[in-house]
Amino acid sequence: MECRNHGGSGLRSDMKWGFTLALGLMAAMPCNALDGLASWFVPHHAIRDGKMTCASRLWPKNTVLRVTERHNGLSVVVVVDDWGPGRAPTANGVIIDLSPAAFEVLAGLELGHAEVTVEVVDIP
Repeated sequence: MECRNHGGSGLRSDMKWGFTLALGLMAAMPCNALDGLASWFVPHHAIRDGKMTCASRLWPKNTVLRVTERHNGLSVVVVVDDWGPGRAPTANGVIIDLSPAAFEVLAGLELGHAEVTVEVVDIP
């Protein structure tokens, strides 16, 4: 998991705060983009609904995120609607769980994981 600052990323100037897991505590740090792995999951409340949503332990519910696959450049905008991934974000590098519909925009479901950059678009 790597936090990077980008100039001219298109983010609002007040949206420069991301979160990272440090020593088991949530700590705020200036961050325009966070690199890591994305996986996909089917939340119990949204089975095959086609919604562009995600689960995150790093951003609060209703946060809007842009997730970009780092190898092919494809991106999707998702809304955090669940708490996850199930394991600590840094344990296996997974920083976000995407709905199947959102993950398919970036890569095939058969891949299971994709290297991504996550940018905050809006925090409620």
